[in-house]
This record gives sequence, C-alpha cells and structure tokens, in this order.
Amino acid sequence: MDIEDFLKNNKKRENISSEESLLLHKCENIILQAISYQRGKKTTGDIKCCDISQNNSCQGQLSITIIDVPNEIRWECTLCHETGTIKNWCKSPLLISNIKQSLSQKAIQKKTIFLNENEFYEILNLAADFSELKELISLAQRNKDGFLISPDELNSMRLLELIALRCEILQNRSQALEKLKEEIKKYFKEKAPLPEPFLLFQT
Repeated sequence: MDIEDFLKNNKKRENISSEESLLLHKCENIILQAISYQRGKKTTGDIKCCDISQNNSCQGQLSITIIDVPNEIRWECTLCHETGTIKNWCKSPLLISNIKQSLSQKAIQKKTIFLNENEFYEILNLAADFSELKELISLAQRNKDGFLISPDELNSMRLLELIALRCEILQNRSQALEKLKEEIKKYFKEKAPLPEPFLLFQT
C-alpha cells in the first residue's frame, strides 16, 4: 500500500471511495503507533493483524519495522505470517496534522517569560533608564501568579538579545535583572523545535 495513492497535491483525494478511505484510516492508525518505534528494528506492539490485513479474524500481533529510506513500514503477522508494506508513511495527512498541532501547542506553552510581582515592579523602576526594558515591560500581562511577557508579540526578537546582553555586562545587577536574563535564555533554549525532517517533504 502506498499513501500517495490516496492523495492529490499532498492532501486526501476528494473522490476517494469508502473502501479506500477505510484502508487509509487503517494505515494511518498503524503509522501513528509505529512512528515512536526505533528505526530499522522489528517491534511487536499492540497492533493486530486484523487491523490491516484482509484476514479480519486473525488476532495475531504484528511485528513492525519502520524505516526512513526507503520511507516504509513493513509488517508481518506473528501468527498467520501474512506480510505487507506501507510506503510513503511520512505523507500521511493525519500524521502531518497531528505533528503540526503538537508543534503549535509546544510553541504556545514555551513562548512566555514569567516574572513575579516583586521582580516586575523592580524592573519597571529600572525601565526609566533602560529603553529596551520599557518596551518589554509594556507587553506584560498580569496573571494570578505574577506577570507574563510574550516575546513573539515583539516586532523584533533582537530586542530580547539586547536586553540579555546588557544584563550580562552590567555589574552589581539586581536579583530581578538576573532572573530576567535567565528567563530570556530559557525562552530561546525552549522555543518550539523545527518540524520533523519528513515534514520538509511537504514544502
């Protein structure tokens, strides 16, 4: 089975039949489970033969090997020994959708800088002589624990770099500035990762 047979312009074909849609659904369920398996190594998990093969009654578990080049998932039933291959699994619409959603959620979770109330007001006082801080503080939003700043709302990420650099070279910097510097460093370190390599095939 080849995932490309179900696609047009990297999307599920509009004229796909109900039988093809069911088969694609079965393939994508296997892909979503197999994606976490070690590449090139046979793995026997919870996927059953009847989940993919024409033998709807076989309850044997599948031994699965997932590889990137060629882009295939190869399976064999440990009971009836039927075999099969899913080609171009990286183009699965459901897989791509799930990964993009996961990346979006990570970006939302990791895009804020947090300051408690004391740190915020101390930095607010320093902002009078620190233009970059003034611009950063203007974006702060209060929550129940303190203040959150969303750097992605800034016109340029260069502003964060300037603040971190200035905090680094300042002598006798306050505890609040030290905390802000660490939060900025943490933000850049924890930004959402680049898409998985196989997503690049879709561009």
